Amino acid sequence: MNREFEIIQRFLRSGKDATTLNKSFQKIHDEQGIGNIVGSYIRFNGRDREGLRGWFKDQTGIDPLVENSIPEDRINVASIGINEKLARKNVFAGQLKVAAPIGYEVQTINGPAITPRGTNLLVPIDHLILEDAEVIIVENGAVMRSINDLKFEQPFTNPLFIYRGHESDARELKIALAAYPPACVIGFYDFDPAGMLMGLESKSDSLIFPKLSEENLEQSLLTKINQAEKFWAQAHQFSRLKAKTPDTLLPFVEIMERLELAIMQEHMVAHQMMLSRYDF
Repeated sequence: MNREFEIIQRFLRSGKDATTLNKSFQKIHDEQGIGNIVGSYIRFNGRDREGLRGWFKDQTGIDPLVENSIPEDRINVASIGINEKLARKNVFAGQLKVAAPIGYEVQTINGPAITPRGTNLLVPIDHLILEDAEVIIVENGAVMRSINDLKFEQPFTNPLFIYRGHESDARELKIALAAYPPACVIGFYDFDPAGMLMGLESKSDSLIFPKLSEENLEQSLLTKINQAEKFWAQAHQFSRLKAKTPDTLLPFVEIMERLELAIMQEHMVAHQMMLSRYDF
């Protein structure tokens, strides 16, 4: 529905009297009797254009020739029109899913908050105080509910786990970290070529992955949880990873290649693997 209104608004502002007939205009013609279909086009005379403008105002609460656009937020849309679902943004847009381990707090401009075991908070980006936080970006949403079950070799001073999300969420997180730089940014991804490459390209200060040493490389656990087929399915990412890996992390990439490792975050949690932080 949102897309339909944007198309109609652009047409009205163009000043044209005809446009290509598409589903949006066909629907308006069928339901409102506005416009005259001629072949693959629909034409609007002066009366039709006013009718189209009036219909738009009735549906959205704004004048398409005066207002900039339909508001992004549902509450703002509800203040001017009948259909709150016309908002251009997702209802949770502009918010980050965050959590702090037991014993730590999420710092916000409205005061500190705690996240009991198994819970997360949705916090508007500009309400978070990140200045002193060790931000840990988590790839998989399921892990966010289990941060208290993670085993870290080195303790954190002020950890704040933030779910990376996808597409628009990931972009907004990137913008937030640039606007409100934390003490450090730590990437926590799957230990496979794609995950490690994502961590490197995210410009984190360090990465978290299973503690690997010659003593534990041949553990039966690795045989049990490793998904070698995923390692080979990510051959292209692995080539890019090798080209981008700094010298400090190269030994771990070599281990990944030698053992064809692809260890998912969920397995790190479920099997309580010891995790370490590795600086670039």
